[in-house]
Amino acid sequence: MSNSLEISLISDHEFKCRHSQPECGYGLQPDRWTEYSIQTMEPDNLELIFDFFEEDLSEHVVQGDALPGHVGTAYLLSSTIAESGKTGIPEKQWAKSDQEHHWMLDIVVQGILQLLNLLNTIASLRNAASHGAAFVEFDVQLSKDFVPVVYHDLTCCLTMKKKFDADPVELFEIPVKELTFDQLQLLKLAHVTVLKSKDLKESVIEEENSFSENQPFPSLKMVLESLPEDVGFNIEIKWICQQRDGIWDGNLSMYFDMNLFLDIIFKTVLENAGKRRIVFSSFDADICTMVRQKQNKYPILFLTQGKSDIYPELMDLRSRTTPIAMNFSQFENLLGINVHTEDLLRNPSYIQEAKAKGLVIFCWGDDTNDPENRKKLKEFVVNGLIYDRIYDWMPEQPNIFQVEQLELKFLQ
Repeated sequence: MSNSLEISLISDHEFKCRHSQPECGYGLQPDRWTEYSIQTMEPDNLELIFDFFEEDLSEHVVQGDALPGHVGTAYLLSSTIAESGKTGIPEKQWAKSDQEHHWMLDIVVQGILQLLNLLNTIASLRNAASHGAAFVEFDVQLSKDFVPVVYHDLTCCLTMKKKFDADPVELFEIPVKELTFDQLQLLKLAHVTVLKSKDLKESVIEEENSFSENQPFPSLKMVLESLPEDVGFNIEIKWICQQRDGIWDGNLSMYFDMNLFLDIIFKTVLENAGKRRIVFSSFDADICTMVRQKQNKYPILFLTQGKSDIYPELMDLRSRTTPIAMNFSQFENLLGINVHTEDLLRNPSYIQEAKAKGLVIFCWGDDTNDPENRKKLKEFVVNGLIYDRIYDWMPEQPNIFQVEQLELKFLQ
């Protein structure tokens, strides 16, 4: 089998996929994502040659060049590329690819109802599920010893006092990835937002007096085992993001190997999910691509904030606007997009545009907590609404999947 090259050109207006290019390549544009994908059966014998050209230049940059505008050449040999490992997940555990159509039907319900506490705990997720949540949404990342844990932020605050010590509380911020799973369970921790609190002592989690299901940092395995199987999971895969001004989320510019990171999470899900409905999501476009390429059992949504007055613009062009996120998701054959509600309320036409491309569309953000906004979004036929504190306005009741099961039993 010979090597195959695929060039994708993705912008707000369209995406193109080509298997060849003009003699001098495609011109790079600031508002267009250009991606080259190479498939080969002999990665150890691969050599890449990059020729760089300056556009619209009529004379040779370097004397003797055969092509006008040629700036230079660079080489990349397979022997110089560091190996990132191989997946150890047996292929037989994955479902057939046509199961994604089944997932689309299951996920497109009246709305995904979610409890998002500052600390994703088993108790908070169970509470949301008992009040009719069809799905609960939470973030997953890895501890230092590669245990998938459920926690919203990339950093947490460590207290500088021992348990049962009456001395004043001092806190310092530390990345979650720098603590082992046992340390996350045993140390006295607080959410990063307490750094802005006037009363630090009141903000610190009192592990000695708190029920275990109220504790932060449950493992993904514990969450999968603790919640009823008929409650769906929307698992956001946490990854570092860089803002356009150069600042990194959590001040972390280095993170785990993405290949290993995903394989560990997949293994935990496969071994413990049973028949649970699960959809992944991520703000990182490469994570979304890898989730889609590595398996075909669970679908993936591309999270995007689009044009926002609340959040800073991200460096990755693919996540800067909702239209380019749509085109990227369509190109990569993702389930759909999960858009910031602020952007959807400003541009409701995005909803039908996404559906016309065969994409499912969810929305998230503080604006979704407003009942009037939720009513409006339902009228727009958004597939999923993600919002907080369902227990404040909904009584305890079965979710849509539990109701379906009860109806089936009644008919039998």
